[in-house]
Amino acid sequence: MERLRFKLLRKLRTVFWYLDYIIWKIFSFRKFKPQLKPKSILIIELKYIGDLIVSTPTISALKEHFPKAKIDIAVPVGMKDVLYNNPHLNKIIEWNPKNLPNSIPNYDLAIILHPGSFKISTLTKHIPFRIGSCRAGILEGKGFFLHRKTKPTKKWKLKILDNLDVIKTIGITTKDIFPKIYTDPKVEKTILNDLPKRYVVFHAAANYPSHNWSIRNWADLADKLDLPVIFTGSKEQHNYNQEIIALTTKKQSKNFAGSSLKEFFAIIKNAAYVISVDTSAMHVAAAFNKKVISLFGAGEPNVWKPLTKESTVIFHNEVCTTCHQYTCSLKGKRFMECMKSITVDEVLSKI
Repeated sequence: MERLRFKLLRKLRTVFWYLDYIIWKIFSFRKFKPQLKPKSILIIELKYIGDLIVSTPTISALKEHFPKAKIDIAVPVGMKDVLYNNPHLNKIIEWNPKNLPNSIPNYDLAIILHPGSFKISTLTKHIPFRIGSCRAGILEGKGFFLHRKTKPTKKWKLKILDNLDVIKTIGITTKDIFPKIYTDPKVEKTILNDLPKRYVVFHAAANYPSHNWSIRNWADLADKLDLPVIFTGSKEQHNYNQEIIALTTKKQSKNFAGSSLKEFFAIIKNAAYVISVDTSAMHVAAAFNKKVISLFGAGEPNVWKPLTKESTVIFHNEVCTTCHQYTCSLKGKRFMECMKSITVDEVLSKI
């Protein structure tokens, strides 16, 4: 149940999107319909693991429509391995979002997914044809100097479909909307030597405290499973995982937080199944078509649930949810009530 304040913010976000689109429509003088046959395409997606994974159906749809085009993508520094070995990409370029290049090579087509900032839009202004961008926040840039913009919608949709709406502005559609990522065979072979033959992955820590389930619940869940538990996460989340392991009676639990992206992907690819809070691990699991149980509270499952046939979402809409805040603003008994409402037995029943 969304609180009134967050419902109003959501409506305001939609209103700003419509206003931006109307202004663009009025002042756009680029309403011609070119016969697009680009030889080179630049995609810009300066967000992180989950966002990059859900952009892969857009990449493959572009390649299917323009098979002879060379497709490059700009990603944040350190995120190159998310798209490792993607067969549809010519080059993966790393940019620092806080220190963008002063100029970029010329391309025939620019596709801005995120962010639609003035700086990014200016960087691509010399490219003959430009389209974008995805649904953004109230004050976030929604793309400037574009020949095509995504049409606003009142209804929230999966982020994958949100991305695909960008290329739909130039007539590209696809039926293959499932994300795909790839592992490095050498890294996979090495990491498997340190893993049991069968195991379950717990991705317990999120970047935002409002997304976290209780440490006690994770420990109790681990103790009730037949399989060994492998904990994943970033280097900063290593100690959080250790707190959970300290509460378990299982000696088989291992903490792999801080592994490289390639190792992280290999661990999830070879798991029996994955249980994750609302963060990147659930999208990694989906891209490998793994069984994944996702625990949602402050986030929006209608936008961010992992897209796979083996996906189960646990989300209780009868309490305060989808606030999109980094930390919970409620106090006392209601603090983190969205995640507290998810019980260990409920997760076990989904397994």
